[in-house]
Amino acid sequence: MLVAERQQFHIPGRHGLVSGGLFSWNWPGVYAEFQFSGSELHLEIEGNGCVVRLTVDGISEEHGPLPRGSFALQPEVAKGVAMHHVRLETIHQDFDLPFSLLQVSVKRGLFQSATNQLARPLYIEFIGDSWMSGFGNRSATMLDSDCTQAFPALLAQRWNADYALLAASGRGIVKNYGELPPSQGVIPQLYHTSSETELRRRADLAIVLAGENDFSELPWPEESLFIQAYASLLKQVRQIHAGVQILVLGVARTHPAAELARQVVLRDQEQGLTDIDFLPVPDLDVNIPMGYLWHPSMEHHRHLAEYIFSHSTAVTPRG
Repeated sequence: MLVAERQQFHIPGRHGLVSGGLFSWNWPGVYAEFQFSGSELHLEIEGNGCVVRLTVDGISEEHGPLPRGSFALQPEVAKGVAMHHVRLETIHQDFDLPFSLLQVSVKRGLFQSATNQLARPLYIEFIGDSWMSGFGNRSATMLDSDCTQAFPALLAQRWNADYALLAASGRGIVKNYGELPPSQGVIPQLYHTSSETELRRRADLAIVLAGENDFSELPWPEESLFIQAYASLLKQVRQIHAGVQILVLGVARTHPAAELARQVVLRDQEQGLTDIDFLPVPDLDVNIPMGYLWHPSMEHHRHLAEYIFSHSTAVTPRG
């Protein structure tokens, strides 16, 4: 058996390295791609509670929630294909479930080393909460999620882009949902922490949708604090991705999150910044079946992706 090396994988999302293994990550929607020739494929993974999708030459199989400890995958490999394409991705919406890709090996074959051939010309970071992570989008009656069917992944497909989904369910800009204290991480803090160690590629575009959790329950946070923290998040994005274009989304709802986000964008534009724009997004169509706990369903996500795609200015890769 031939064992793959790290440089033979394409992983655009935030990820770390496993000692004695390959890669690890805990953000939803991270994917690893590689190409190989051979008659058998073996993968060893570890991800207690994670849900993964493995696609080989366009044929997908879903596994999970995974049990505790290592787990072996040995998919069927079609005969007569000179070079197989593989994509392994975590599709659950949780941002704090650690996943590890421990080893990949092939029998009577080899791995394609030119991973730059797999990289797409555009790279997008999506920053937000459960609306972005696909929370409950597969069912109205239970928490069944598929982040690859949420609007960020669908938009990435439309733009032929690689993407990272930095979405944390229940987290806000200054205040989290329910009893989750800000000390356990709000969106700007989580974004900064992962950027310190896991950044692999500079983004061409960053799309931000956040604030729903800040205003979902009383008492609401002070608007000035929300604006300050939102501006700080955008400053972080610019510092990490010099020259990035930023698109801030705001959903038209009864609370002020969208309007406050718009004010942050307007202040930047009044200061002469031309790298940022604001796009108001319609609230969920109640005539379409909802997802779990009044979150967007997969049909809502398709509508969101199409709306954003058709109302956004063209985005271009760096250089």
